[in-house]
Amino acid sequence: IASLFFVFLIAEFVVFRYVVPSGERPGTVYENGILKLLPNQRGVYRLKNEIAAQFNVNENGWNSRHNFYSLERSDAKIRVAIIGDSFVEALQVDYRSSLAEQLEDMLEGSEVYRFGLSGNPLSQYLNIFRREVVRYRPDIVVIVLSHNDFYNSYGAHSGRFISFLSIGIESGKVAGEVPPKPYTAAWLENLCKS
Repeated sequence: IASLFFVFLIAEFVVFRYVVPSGERPGTVYENGILKLLPNQRGVYRLKNEIAAQFNVNENGWNSRHNFYSLERSDAKIRVAIIGDSFVEALQVDYRSSLAEQLEDMLEGSEVYRFGLSGNPLSQYLNIFRREVVRYRPDIVVIVLSHNDFYNSYGAHSGRFISFLSIGIESGKVAGEVPPKPYTAAWLENLCKS
């Protein structure tokens, strides 16, 4: 038993930290009718040997170089909000190099806030806009669409996707909005999130 314990210690503190480092994935939280990233997380998202990108989840629950999205406005700055899915969340690239940060660098005198979470469909973009983005009073709102955003906006969802606003369809017609439901990850999901 002592030998096995020693092997586990070597694996945990040497192998998985220096030889084959494991990746991290930020946790999520359901807040104000929105599923977003758990605030104040930092780490490295890894995918095989292809991706090793730093993430920085701010106080507001979004991956960004801004540690805090301010509700206060400066008339001297143009405020842009970008809403989307994994392309906007951008865990696959360093948080300082995403499209929002590049746009902010190109537009002198601007601040660009991004509101992205992997798996968000178009209907959830509307929910994020209504419940979160309008509070920041952006001058410009950019919605980044992907190929599956329309299809995933309607129908029954399971897992964490129950926390996304969706469109109800009955008899081939739009029946209205299906409000999001709170989602709490199971303990096993939290254990295996990396």
